[in-house]
Amino acid sequence: MKTQARVYNRCFPVLADTVQYLPGVEGMADRRIVTFGGMRARPGSTPPLVDYILSLTGKARPRVCFIPTATGDSPATLTTFYTRIPAARSERTHLALFDRTVTDIRAFLLDQDIIWVGGGNTA
Repeated sequence: MKTQARVYNRCFPVLADTVQYLPGVEGMADRRIVTFGGMRARPGSTPPLVDYILSLTGKARPRVCFIPTATGDSPATLTTFYTRIPAARSERTHLALFDRTVTDIRAFLLDQDIIWVGGGNTA
């Protein structure tokens, strides 16, 4: 895993400054915040940044939850997320913002290994 992390750090040197550890927050010592933007979909391939984020969990199939924020529950945005994150290497879900079925949002999100927050234009 350390070798893999070094490779990713060489490929994405900017991530060294954007991966934040959350020490002192109960139950969050091994959690991180990774900030990035502008990733374009590449049909038929998994972007190296997605590989890196999945690898941060140390799990073979991490649970990944997408929160679509600015785009709402747009079917196109949800499709892009489900296409971008490989099903063979993750358990994918999303938190619907307008047609929500999740009642305990806190528990739902804390049960995830990765929370992927989508951006976009809010205008």
